[in-house]
Amino acid sequence: AEIHLYPLEDFDEAIRLLSDPKRRILMVGGRISQAWAEIFVTLLSRMRSNVSVMSRDPGRRVASVLDLSATSLLVVFDFRRYDNDTVHIAREAARRRATVILVTDTLLSPAASYADVVLPVPVEVPSPFDTSVTGLALVECLIWSLTLNLGSVGVTRMQNWDALASDGLTHA
Repeated sequence: AEIHLYPLEDFDEAIRLLSDPKRRILMVGGRISQAWAEIFVTLLSRMRSNVSVMSRDPGRRVASVLDLSATSLLVVFDFRRYDNDTVHIAREAARRRATVILVTDTLLSPAASYADVVLPVPVEVPSPFDTSVTGLALVECLIWSLTLNLGSVGVTRMQNWDALASDGLTHA
């Protein structure tokens, strides 16, 4: 049996937005979930251009927010023990008319009120720490769906990526 915590239309809309070549994609996370944003950027940038992660440096974060516009897509990762800075970034992105996708837990980050698409995942486990597995699984599902949606454009970029990397560009 399949379990869906959000309408499949929201997932499909996220794929549509993430596939749009006219959009510049910026990702950000909280104290822990910034790592998930970095993983997502690492994978997605192999398939399409104009994908970056917001720096942890406060000054560079301000500069990134200043650059947001109506053609920007901000992907926010924010989970319990919500990060105030991340919520403020989502609010400012919405104010600047950027489209916001939020990946959060089922209790919903306060950033949900600024998001166009909300993708909640369960994080509760019998441990003092919430699980990262569900957030990472969602990233993997998004990447797989984006691979299918981008088709030959994504495959060609990945082949070019691999060719440059194997030529030693990443080891210069």
